Amino acid sequence: MRTAVAMTIVLLIIASVLLTITVPALYLIASQSTRRTHVTLADLCALELEQIPAGQDAAVQERIDSLKRRYGLAAITLQAGDSRRLPQRREGVEVRRTAHGPIEVWFPDEPLKRSLLIVRVAAVAAVAASLASLILLLMNASTALRSPADRWGRSDSSSAASAPDAVFETFRTSIRTLKGRETELQRLHDEQRERAEELAAMTATLVRSLASGFIATDDQGLIVDMNAAARDLLAVAATPNPAGRSVADVFGSSSFGRTLASAVDAQKALQREEVADGSGVIGLSTVPLRDERDRYFGMLALFTDLTPMRKLEGRVREMQSLADLGEMAAGIAHEFRNSLSTILGYLRLVRLTSMTHEGEARLANAEKEARLLTEAVESLLNFARPVSLKMREVDLSALIGDLIEQFRPVLGATTIEVSGDPLLIVGDLTLLRRAFENLLRNAIEAVAVRGAAGAIKIVTTMSPHPSIIIEDNGVGLNPDDVPRLFLPFQSTKPSGFGLGLALARKIILVHGGSLSLTGRLGEGARVTAEFPPNAVAIG
Repeated sequence: MRTAVAMTIVLLIIASVLLTITVPALYLIASQSTRRTHVTLADLCALELEQIPAGQDAAVQERIDSLKRRYGLAAITLQAGDSRRLPQRREGVEVRRTAHGPIEVWFPDEPLKRSLLIVRVAAVAAVAASLASLILLLMNASTALRSPADRWGRSDSSSAASAPDAVFETFRTSIRTLKGRETELQRLHDEQRERAEELAAMTATLVRSLASGFIATDDQGLIVDMNAAARDLLAVAATPNPAGRSVADVFGSSSFGRTLASAVDAQKALQREEVADGSGVIGLSTVPLRDERDRYFGMLALFTDLTPMRKLEGRVREMQSLADLGEMAAGIAHEFRNSLSTILGYLRLVRLTSMTHEGEARLANAEKEARLLTEAVESLLNFARPVSLKMREVDLSALIGDLIEQFRPVLGATTIEVSGDPLLIVGDLTLLRRAFENLLRNAIEAVAVRGAAGAIKIVTTMSPHPSIIIEDNGVGLNPDDVPRLFLPFQSTKPSGFGLGLALARKIILVHGGSLSLTGRLGEGARVTAEFPPNAVAIG
């Protein structure tokens, strides 16, 4: 009896000692796990900030905001001063040295609270186990004091003696199970952290690599991320950081800003919505993000610049229009020329007969009108005739200078000012000379019609595209008449055929460029001949 009671007391003491050791051990394990997590995250933050070159404060702040959201940090503060002297370490704060200065990474205190909760639970479990052991001890002592003749028999004494062993074994098994689960939880935590880091790195790489513009907003309509292509396309400066700001705040009242803000507010999906903004066209698509419960938590916007495509489509339409117009003009001109040849032949025959002086005058007028009509028909045939380019290097600046000297005798009081960059392109010298001769003649005649001292400005430029701009202060034009003026026989001059501007436009188009005309009545006009970048001669 005394042996059983002694064994029970010894086992109870051992269990109490184990409980006393296990509770702090659990706390230390939880604290070390949290500490390892803090150290790893602080090292990752410092490593990412080290990748940003020194002096880019805006990029550093943007990366700090991204790290806080990614890892659920309380704060990341960048300390000014000497980076060799680190601030004093505090509980829940990790300090690292970076090229931009020391940083303090502040962690939320929820994990520590969870650790304390675990300790409290373990302490309660220890107290409960001690009480259970005490009760068991009292039960064993009572059993041991009973007589052998008791109805329980001797076998009960051995059962009572083995009860503490069972309790101790159960407790030890529980400790092993808890340690195994703690190890498994730490392994799963490490795996999830690695996956999150890989996913974040992959997402950042994907966003940076997109050639299209990309904008992500949260459920409140605030911008979460915007890639470099979006900033370039929309001319948004890198600073201040657009993250955390509304679409209306970043893009203002622009057409793109209004369209995107409307889609975000209405949580609406757009499919290749074309937005005319400034001098270009942007194709915008939006995708509302919803979870499996149909809860809205943000919007993705993808967009690209459609301006080059629309310009190409416009050139194709213009070339097709010119081809159709040329085919029709060629047929009409051919019929006219045949009839004019016959008329001129009859007029020559009439001259072989004798006639009065009045008849001679009328015949001369008829021949003059027939020749004028013949010239118009020949001009129309030149316009309709397919263009065959003989490509070579052409100095457009020198070409403009030669044309000015050619028109010098008819300039009178009109002044011509030439400025800009040297412009050397690959093209057909003869056709380009004819085109700019027509354009310059139109400017000179527009100034002459006005009667006042005229001025013509010619500017050659390489930005944004190789261009020649001819601007005059002549009679000007009605903007509504511009499309009509590019058609044959649409002249505002009494003696003109209306083919010069149409022919010049055709020549510029076959060189891959475009011709535009602007102006107002009484305020002069401006014609711009723009060539593609690949037309510039290299070397």
